[in-house]
Amino acid sequence: MEAKKKILLVEDTEAILKLTKFRLEKAGFEVITATDGLLALEAVKNNNPDIILLDFGLPGIDGTEVARRLKADERYKAIPIIVFTATIENLKQFEEFGADDGILKPYEAEELIEKIKKHL
Repeated sequence: MEAKKKILLVEDTEAILKLTKFRLEKAGFEVITATDGLLALEAVKNNNPDIILLDFGLPGIDGTEVARRLKADERYKAIPIIVFTATIENLKQFEEFGADDGILKPYEAEELIEKIKKHL
């Protein structure tokens, strides 16, 4: 049996984190979570995820800086990053920060899962 793909979900809003984690696990993914930028960087080092879902607006180190740091690191730059954001302006900027794709909040679970599968 094929191992589940591992997703790092980085989101500081508890309700969105819980709902998204539930939907992703229901779709067959293993989900690791982090609620701020520092925890996200630690989680990448400790778990080597297959893909990262990253909120732009995080406490401490924000999502744009997390993406920049990961894409500048040889060990992690190949991991696809999909950013979540609530604004069209931020969505238009995801590539500037090294992210591979973006999705606007609120999002449909099916759309998110399609984007994840596209990048895995």
